[in-house]
Amino acid sequence: MVSPGAKVSSSSAAQAVKPALDDDLVLTPGGWRPKSRVHLLRPGTILDKRQLATVPRAPRIDPGAARPSIRSLPPSNANWISYAGWLNTVGSPIVSFSTTWTVPPPPAAARAQLIYFFNGIEPADYSIILQPVLQWGDSGPDEDGVNRTGPFWSVASWSVGADAHHTPHVQVHPGDTLVGLMKLTDQSNGQFAYSCEFAGITGTDHSLVNTSELIWCSHTLEAYETDSNDNPPYDLRSLAEYPAADSIAFESISVQTAAGLIATLWDPQNVVTNFGEHTLAPGTASTDSEVTIFFH
Repeated sequence: MVSPGAKVSSSSAAQAVKPALDDDLVLTPGGWRPKSRVHLLRPGTILDKRQLATVPRAPRIDPGAARPSIRSLPPSNANWISYAGWLNTVGSPIVSFSTTWTVPPPPAAARAQLIYFFNGIEPADYSIILQPVLQWGDSGPDEDGVNRTGPFWSVASWSVGADAHHTPHVQVHPGDTLVGLMKLTDQSNGQFAYSCEFAGITGTDHSLVNTSELIWCSHTLEAYETDSNDNPPYDLRSLAEYPAADSIAFESISVQTAAGLIATLWDPQNVVTNFGEHTLAPGTASTDSEVTIFFH
């Protein structure tokens, strides 16, 4: 993982200036975390949420209260730029959530930026997010000392709460088709088990067990300057640090319960708009919907 002050390894990249942060902090989807709380998962690893730290990532929702269709703010310390959310209120658990998207061109300027795109799913208290993540940028060596990231696109599956767990990053290339897939694999005694992977990409699968029901789905652009000590939300330093494209389209979005496919209506939220970043989604519910995030 990247530590504050690490150098982005690219001939056109600038030397990252060490911010006023603890050397033992590393950057993950979800923000800075102590290095001791970021863990490399071997493919197929099963995480038991009962054994994980359980600090909520956002104010807990009263189960007896009306649930909002979206969260009011991004997760604490996470630099979500723009996103769209949908809450499951159909009365049946989600058994499958999949989204297809294409790896975009790299940014025109390779500096100290880390960019994440993902579809994710969370419980009512937002205490953890299960997410297949497309990443651009160098996040440094993993726990085993191997650096699998750099100034290129890579993918990994993450479970992020108070601790962050991820599978080894696998390099992908502009134009590659990705399918982020999460599935319900078991349900008993009020506890749920889920799997997460990029379909067809070996080594990106892992499971989360003994968790509460995952009910809130999202498609998100999250971005950071690794040499910054700004507090979220903040933007990248230039438009050229975003992918050299107008947008990224999350397509063929499929949310299924035991009763069948669900018509979803995605609610866009634009947190940071310095370069005109914004999310668009159809104004009508569909079983084959699309969310598009624009960079300008």
